[in-house]
Amino acid sequence: MPSPARMIRFILMLTTLGLLTNLPACAPEPKAASPTEKNLKALTVFFGRYLSKHKGQGPADEAEFRKFISAMSPADFTTFGVDPAKLDQLFVSPRDNEPYGIVWKARLGAPGPDGAQMVVWEQKGVNGKRFVSDAVGKIEEVDDETFNKRFAAIKQPK
Repeated sequence: MPSPARMIRFILMLTTLGLLTNLPACAPEPKAASPTEKNLKALTVFFGRYLSKHKGQGPADEAEFRKFISAMSPADFTTFGVDPAKLDQLFVSPRDNEPYGIVWKARLGAPGPDGAQMVVWEQKGVNGKRFVSDAVGKIEEVDDETFNKRFAAIKQPK
């Protein structure tokens, strides 16, 4: 029979473990992605798939990228809540009603010290901020200064 002190330690350990495992349930719900963020996520994932199927070379232009996206399976569209019949809406930000900027003819390498290269972005954004997405799928809202710095860092093919 274990000693009373060992039993108390065991009960305390189980109680602590029980409390720790219930903490995530107390965490706030994650913020739902906005339509802009959903579009950026879909475009960025589709861009990544294009790169993987074309030996790391990005599409030459929007027409080539649209053709690639149009050939995807219905499941690919469903995953991102994209209606293949409304592909035009995917390429326009619902916040600023401008076409997204996309880096064409990109040959992306490994992320550098400042992170991965920006690949999709809002042209104008709202209130001095715009959503951007990088080559590894990170989506964030940045101010004009940060955007301009990241835009200047885009490696354009020669």
